[in-house]
Amino acid sequence: MKVKLGAFQPTGIGSLPHQKVNEAVSFILKTFTEVPFWPQLPRRSFKENMYVQYSEGLPGFVIDQSKQRVFVNLSEDWLTQIERFYQAYLEGDDIFFAISPNYAAGFFDFVQHISCLKQKPLFLKGQVTGPISFGLTVTDQKKRPIIYEETARDVLVKLLAKKGAWQEKKLKEVSPSSETIIFYDEPYLSSFGSAYVKLERKEVENMLFELRQSISGKLGVHCCGNTDWSLLLGSEIDIISFDAYSYSDRFLLYKKEINEFLERGGLIAWGIVPTLTPEPNRVLKETPESLASKVCSLIDGLSAAGIERERILSQSLLTPNCGTGSMEIDLAEKALKLTVETSVYIRKRFNLESKFSA
Repeated sequence: MKVKLGAFQPTGIGSLPHQKVNEAVSFILKTFTEVPFWPQLPRRSFKENMYVQYSEGLPGFVIDQSKQRVFVNLSEDWLTQIERFYQAYLEGDDIFFAISPNYAAGFFDFVQHISCLKQKPLFLKGQVTGPISFGLTVTDQKKRPIIYEETARDVLVKLLAKKGAWQEKKLKEVSPSSETIIFYDEPYLSSFGSAYVKLERKEVENMLFELRQSISGKLGVHCCGNTDWSLLLGSEIDIISFDAYSYSDRFLLYKKEINEFLERGGLIAWGIVPTLTPEPNRVLKETPESLASKVCSLIDGLSAAGIERERILSQSLLTPNCGTGSMEIDLAEKALKLTVETSVYIRKRFNLESKFSA
């Protein structure tokens, strides 16, 4: 029996607060049996910060470990590195675009665990920092965001696309039967369209298109703030992951675009478990019943607008509203377990497991 992705299967966003790699991976594999993801561990090392983790190979990238600072040095040597970068890109040099173990210990431990499993998961999820967030956060030596330098932006998009493709390849090597899912995390998409971000819509669309061309499995974009959702809903990505706990009312303003996205086969990942809020302990106030009630209200709102309920149910995932890397370990594990418990509650309520298997 083949199980389709959807039907409110639970997964995570990426980051965990653990410092012991094996503990983080073991917790994920025990908790998320259907769609496990590898853990990013920013407290383990500065190199696992989301703006450092995928930086290997980026021309001119400088890590100032003592000041916990990074930047791109657009010096004369940068042009030489650019040449080397494009050569590796055109030659399809996988080694050049690889992620090293000291930048992503969780990925390598995760892959090792998966390789030893007799029963492979149906789906495997990886994640990469998105080019918009990376390019707006990381600056050159003059403190100007590198996304505004045309060549630097082109290189950055190609680098991050290759980082996703490299993950996908490695996951497939250890589990050929698993379907891969790669999320690009774009918190700074919430600034798109504001006076502070000088990016044209077409420029963002081109970046998304290039990511799409590099990923052969499912491609998702996660944004934990509000944005112009028509941009993502009208793109060719497969999954939109959003903060349904805090921004559902704004997301639901795009009912027409949501319907068209679902009709094309897109999936919505409802980030309903609070990990990113002004109150770190907010998750302790929620239960599977309270969170499921919120989700059901959202489904009712879409259904009332003429979107087929069965389609919504079959093309949804359930996640926290953001990563858990900034939480304490006990709260992070509580949030992730609550994600699974809420998924179970919703799936039982709507009898989803039997409805959407094929």
